[in-house]
Amino acid sequence: MNLARREFLSRSLKGVGLVASTTLIPFTSCSLNNSLLAPYMRIDGIACTGCGECVELCPREAIALPEKSHFEVDASKCTGCGDCRTACPVDAVSGVPSPFTILQHSCVGCGDCIPACEEDAIAYNPDHYSVNSRCNKCGDCVPACPYGAITLGGGKAQINTSLCQRCGDCLAVCSRNAIESAKVHIDEEKCTACGNCKEACTHEAVEGEKSTPSFNLDTCIFCGTCVDACTYDALVMVKQTAAIDKIECNGCEACVSACRFEAIQDGVT
Repeated sequence: MNLARREFLSRSLKGVGLVASTTLIPFTSCSLNNSLLAPYMRIDGIACTGCGECVELCPREAIALPEKSHFEVDASKCTGCGDCRTACPVDAVSGVPSPFTILQHSCVGCGDCIPACEEDAIAYNPDHYSVNSRCNKCGDCVPACPYGAITLGGGKAQINTSLCQRCGDCLAVCSRNAIESAKVHIDEEKCTACGNCKEACTHEAVEGEKSTPSFNLDTCIFCGTCVDACTYDALVMVKQTAAIDKIECNGCEACVSACRFEAIQDGVT
């Protein structure tokens, strides 16, 4: 049922009288099916979360809501840690599993991104440098290594993995692309899109932008658990309060039973 067709704004401007406060105004001058209508319900504006469930349920379209309440993310505070997504009991918070990718042609496998990731979402595979069959023993890589990890022996250059610090200097001088670097990979299930890996990478090998979560209004119950879970105060609830049209309401109390927050009461004084 479309919330817009409740004509919330047009009704309020015409002075129909919508009630969304603790004030009780009994109404008994209207009738339905030749019977006296019961006093209309009232909505406690403090307790109401603006979830809109009562709007959908009311058979007489007597409850108006300008728009559903929703949560907004302050992108300047959100770190993309994912705590709100984990805390949500109805899976109403979602986000891209990992907006970041490793550009393998730029990555030298230095591993600076690994300790920067607080979720242990980045790991080596493989964790060492090696020399492939394209090597012709030109020797350019030997003096390029500041750690003395490369020697010439056998049919190609040899890399001592215990000395190699994965700095990438040998990669820069090898004209035959004969050196295979260590590789790092992102586990998308663990990644919370915080962006620490991109900040730590000095080779511009991490591509992507930090993402903020989004909320599914169809499943969100406005419990506020995600707000409590956010340690950065990045979540804010934009609250819209429902209102009852006293002309359309017949006091059936269906909305009272439907409201899980006990924000709707009988209007009888």
